[in-house]
Amino acid sequence: MVEPLKNECVTHFLNMPSNEQLLFILNQKIDQHLQDKYQLAKEDSSRRLNT
Repeated sequence: MVEPLKNECVTHFLNMPSNEQLLFILNQKIDQHLQDKYQLAKEDSSRRLNT
């Protein structure tokens, strides 16, 4: 679940240099991809145990 952003977090992000903003976004996307992949593997493993 994604927590709502606080104003100071948004302000900090907007004050970052653009290359750091891009790295931050890329890091978030990679993290989400890994979480999704882990969740799918966990569900797949659970299904295999139930069959």
